[in-house]
Amino acid sequence: MKTSRYILLSITLIFFAPFIFTGSPVEKMKTANAWLQKNAYDDAIAQYKQILAEDKESVSLYNNLGLACYHSDRFPEAVLYFEKALKLSPGNKEVRHNLEVVNARVDHEVYELEKFFIFSWWESFYLSMHPDFFAVMTLLLIFVFLLAMFVMLFRKRTKLLKPARWIAILSALLVILFFAAAMKGTQMIKSGDARILMEEVSAFEKPEEGSEQSYLLKAGSKVWVKESQEGWLKLELINQDTCWVKNVSMEKI
Repeated sequence: MKTSRYILLSITLIFFAPFIFTGSPVEKMKTANAWLQKNAYDDAIAQYKQILAEDKESVSLYNNLGLACYHSDRFPEAVLYFEKALKLSPGNKEVRHNLEVVNARVDHEVYELEKFFIFSWWESFYLSMHPDFFAVMTLLLIFVFLLAMFVMLFRKRTKLLKPARWIAILSALLVILFFAAAMKGTQMIKSGDARILMEEVSAFEKPEEGSEQSYLLKAGSKVWVKESQEGWLKLELINQDTCWVKNVSMEKI
């Protein structure tokens, strides 16, 4: 009797296994990646989006979807998915490079303001790692600082007094730096209503018909929604200027 049950169970598993495993997100990802490598971009895009519809997201998924859209000349979508990948992994150099490549293909009218060296360095620093990394390092450095302070306060006659003093100063400075990087990175990930325009749109100085046009925003431009007013949206651009648009298609990052 038990033997018959095992045989029946085995037959059932063999019959349904192809349907179970080929439908898993992992298998779908493998299939989509294979289509991407074969330049079957439309099939790859459809498969990647099917995985996203199952609430499965990852850096590699968004990055590969962005690549498929880029090679299909769907640049606004490519920008969107590369930005989504960066939101999950701000320090990912491959994704950031891909975003720079696709942005070079978008005919932007608005460009980011040039930064001073110190601000460029700071941005590259807090984007180099995930905020969680900086948070963990902050906790470790606080422990090092407290340990050094303990030596300074309760082991005054030891030879470690001078090194402990320098360690305390250095660790305190690094705590400030790493804590600020963790906060900035977290703020960037969670901040604002950043969106990507899916179509070209005229932007105006005021939220009213007949207002003077200030920009012609291209599809693929990154903007932040600041407020809405009677069907108009106030946008902040990457050059920190603001404008108003109406009836525009955009996707949230």
